[in-house]
Amino acid sequence: MRHMPKSSPPRWAAIELPPKKSLGRWFAFGILCGMVGVACFIDRFPLLMG
Repeated sequence: MRHMPKSSPPRWAAIELPPKKSLGRWFAFGILCGMVGVACFIDRFPLLMG
């Protein structure tokens, strides 16, 4: 398998940072996931609320 199709990039290409154009979108996505995770965590452990 010396010839690889150009449509599938190498596996290491996914590790690189996204372009700055979509950086804000990834930042908002991370905050949204964090808020959902914290909400689920507090919902499962209501004793942390005090």
